[in-house]
Amino acid sequence: GGTPWSAASAIDPTGGGLTSVSCPSASYCVAVDVDGSALVYNGSTWALPAQIIKGNTTAAYVSCTSASFCAVVSGAEAVIHSGSGWGTPQDVDPGETLDGVSCVGGAVGFCVAVDTAGDVLTWEPSGWGAPVSVDENGFGFTSVSCISDLFCVAGDGDGLAYTYNGTSWSNVTIDSGFPLDVSCTSVTFCVAAAKFGNGLIYNGTTWTAPASIDPDNGDSAVSCSSPSFCAVVGDGGDAS
Repeated sequence: GGTPWSAASAIDPTGGGLTSVSCPSASYCVAVDVDGSALVYNGSTWALPAQIIKGNTTAAYVSCTSASFCAVVSGAEAVIHSGSGWGTPQDVDPGETLDGVSCVGGAVGFCVAVDTAGDVLTWEPSGWGAPVSVDENGFGFTSVSCISDLFCVAGDGDGLAYTYNGTSWSNVTIDSGFPLDVSCTSVTFCVAAAKFGNGLIYNGTTWTAPASIDPDNGDSAVSCSSPSFCAVVGDGGDAS
């Protein structure tokens, strides 16, 4: 059942590889590549790549709330897209590597970016705040998912899930030793995917024990649209 996948098409043939995509609607998506270019989808076609930020040999990450607001991070830099187009990239995390960003809201947006040193940075209409050290265990963050400016969850490289309540971050170890990818749809539902195909669910108070989803998978990524639908993919080439 469901809608089948379309055939793959080459949209960034000269780039170094697409690393992230965000689709706030069926008629608007933004994909970014390691060369610091953005590609915009209008519901039927992809535009040619446009350089918006300095290229990075690791990855760029994008999160959009609407066709009027997106944030892209790459290396130590961040750039915001507003209704008037892409802004000027800023060095917001000097000397560090940003490893994820999650934005919520409408045309203004609230964003949290995380880095590999365990810092978090917040975007509000006034701009980016300074990096704040949150994860001091040395493994750094691997992902972040926000559903409002009062609730975010970030995963680190050692199996800790950090929850933000609008003021401060708290943490709990949920799958020790493994990097986590997280996706939240509400303050009472999040899913974390970890190495070896493990999945864990948050109910607003506690996390379940790790459960094997696909033992053939390696590092996993997860995205949920509701408590009744999540997709998990792993570097073994499997999807659940």
